[in-house]
Amino acid sequence: MKKLVFFLLVVLIAAPSFALAFDGRYIRFEHLIPEFNGKPILGISSILQDREGFMWFGTGMGLARYDGYDFTFFSPFPDREISSSFILVYPILEGNQGDIWVGTNGEGLFRFIKKKETFIQYKHDPSIPDSLSGDIVLSIQEDKNGALWIGTRLGGLCRFDRETETFSRVDLGPEVETIWDLYADREGFIWVGTHKEGLFKLNPVTEETVNYQHDPQDPDSLGDNDVWCIFEDSEGTIWVGTNRGGLNRLVPEKKGFIRYYGDRREPDSLDRSNGLG
Repeated sequence: MKKLVFFLLVVLIAAPSFALAFDGRYIRFEHLIPEFNGKPILGISSILQDREGFMWFGTGMGLARYDGYDFTFFSPFPDREISSSFILVYPILEGNQGDIWVGTNGEGLFRFIKKKETFIQYKHDPSIPDSLSGDIVLSIQEDKNGALWIGTRLGGLCRFDRETETFSRVDLGPEVETIWDLYADREGFIWVGTHKEGLFKLNPVTEETVNYQHDPQDPDSLGDNDVWCIFEDSEGTIWVGTNRGGLNRLVPEKKGFIRYYGDRREPDSLDRSNGLG
């Protein structure tokens, strides 16, 4: 009994220093595999945590919600056969009104009304000029004024007007068809990552744009014209991930970029290879 008491005292005394030594850096991973009808769903294309704390996932079997215990799948086509009722989901976004916006591979854009657990579908219709510009939706963003911006695979960029429930095409140039990523920054600008046409900074009010492109003769230009992802850090710096031009950090006052490339000798690091000092 004395040995047990002594052991517990040692554990209690050592516990604070033990926790301090790890400094919160001990991380445990839990492996979660959602299932639908007993089949594991391995492909996750997007992740979102909503304002209520639920986790939402874009999957090859549609939209899934995780409540900390179970996964629930939601289908916009409940009357279809199970084998064809779900769709491949790409981006997901929670709007300022609390609904989930869902981009898909071929079925257009969906608005999922969480309170009713129902979907509203928006698709491209060639006979309707103000319909969605394309049915493969790769990116979604909402600006400070609540306007929704949608990037498509073949229909470029379009803007959704909530009041009229209509879409308008945003002209970024005749060659801009594929929008890989969108980002709404803290100042209200929309950043557009395209396929082969570089990075655009868009003023959502005037729709004026600045286009950043790669110039082989300029080491301070964008690293590559295929822009896959865009992010703004806590200091307001814009970071751009490209296909073959590494990670790029925008330096606004010099209107150029610093490029970071991976060092093959140290695959877990990025080294600055060139750029603005």
